[in-house]
Amino acid sequence: MEKPDWFGGSASEYAALLGLANRGLGALKPMSSDQRPTAQQLEDAIQCIADELIQVGFDSPNGVNADGMMLEDLIDSLQDVLEGRGTGQAQ
Repeated sequence: MEKPDWFGGSASEYAALLGLANRGLGALKPMSSDQRPTAQQLEDAIQCIADELIQVGFDSPNGVNADGMMLEDLIDSLQDVLEGRGTGQAQ
């Protein structure tokens, strides 16, 4: 699936987002649409990814691992959409 216009992140970030959605993280399902998600859907997705970051994104004591960096980038991209920066428009 091509990256939708509303998503301001990279194509690889969008592919990672779809991968998380396909793993059953339900709050991410609306992110696979060409339609821009609502503010609530974006907030839910950000929280879902933050929860995933806590679970898999850190290597003690080395800090953030590669998965964590990708998840942080996804959070930043969705936050930009939520706040009207980049491609997405604020709601």
